[in-house]
Amino acid sequence: MLVIQPGAILIIRCAYFTDNFWGRVELFSGMLG
Repeated sequence: MLVIQPGAILIIRCAYFTDNFWGRVELFSGMLG
């Protein structure tokens, strides 16, 4: 079985959220030109 520590899950969630956030920022700034 693969055991994932709670801390690792938090880090993965934070990284995923940050990627999404900056992806949206780049998309928005791209729309603004």
